[in-house]
Amino acid sequence: MSVITSEAIAPRRWIGEIVSELRLLSPFLLVVALYVIAVMATGYITGFASHIKLTLYTSATGLSMTVGLPVALVIYYLYLMIVAREKSPIARMGRDFRTYIITPPALIGITVPIVVISYFASAFSSFKGMIGALNPFYLDATLAKVDQVIHFGIQPWRITHLFFNDFASAMTINFAYNVWFFIIWGYAFCQIFGLMGRQHRAQYLLSFVLCWVIVGSVLAFILSSAGPCYYGRITGLPDPFAPLMQKLYAIDAPHVASGSYWHLWSLSVQETLWKEQFQSTTSIGSGISAMPSMHVSMAYLLAFSAMKLGKWFGRVMLAYAIVISFGSVYLGWHYAVDGYVSIVVTYLIWRLSGHVVDRLNSEPSKFFSRASIEPAA
Repeated sequence: MSVITSEAIAPRRWIGEIVSELRLLSPFLLVVALYVIAVMATGYITGFASHIKLTLYTSATGLSMTVGLPVALVIYYLYLMIVAREKSPIARMGRDFRTYIITPPALIGITVPIVVISYFASAFSSFKGMIGALNPFYLDATLAKVDQVIHFGIQPWRITHLFFNDFASAMTINFAYNVWFFIIWGYAFCQIFGLMGRQHRAQYLLSFVLCWVIVGSVLAFILSSAGPCYYGRITGLPDPFAPLMQKLYAIDAPHVASGSYWHLWSLSVQETLWKEQFQSTTSIGSGISAMPSMHVSMAYLLAFSAMKLGKWFGRVMLAYAIVISFGSVYLGWHYAVDGYVSIVVTYLIWRLSGHVVDRLNSEPSKFFSRASIEPAA
């Protein structure tokens, strides 16, 4: 009799847990839906429908998971070992997998964000490719002046190159800047699994998409700018960043000439993005936008999340975020002020998202209790 009762109760309990998963994710899902609709409408109204490719990242989802899952597992292992101080992280990971990954509610809570984010990322790339055409880059000269004024008459890139002007330093900074993609998406997968807490996941995912919408789309459109590496081509003015780019190319030249894999990848990526800017198609990672910096925004969002989870975890991620801020200027991608604005706006988004999720969690529906939201300690 008890077996029959438990079998009958399980589906009902799963329904309640599925509702709780989707309820906490509802702000995240709403933001994604509104953003995708807005991008589609913008493309068709302005005549840039050819830029819209909502399945751009769906074909890459499998590859992203192949790359992201191992990174997510490593991040979670370090979290258990350093933050949670678990004596046997591997055993804990096994228990968590059985408890929080392979149950029907958890699988839905994982699958929905993964699918939704693939369409969201496609919409973002589609819109980013339109920014330069919808609102031609106009702010670069102003941002360069602001940078110089707030740094006591010195262009910030000169400060970054005072002590790091050899190939080893440049390559290290470039590597940290490029590995950002794997760290950011690996951490996003880690959050999607909900192993650090369902409520924390809801706050992070909401913050994640809001940063791409507000920082990477709305403000990027309003404050349309290309960045120091394109300054001369965009403004037609005397280029204060020409010495920076000449310096980077001089550092890189011997390694490019030798055919070495280890060279400053940022330089070739910058040229590729410039060529794609004048095409009417959208590809993965295409589009130019400087102010504000999404590299900096995502790095600091990860740091804010890590700080909430543990002191040392937060310190490590904050250090990485600082490296990204430094590298964005060092490699000619961004004006320093791009990063400063990103940090402030990202922090406000993180706090706002936390408030929204807290309100949802403090007003549970009749289908679930608060205990069903958070994994057991």
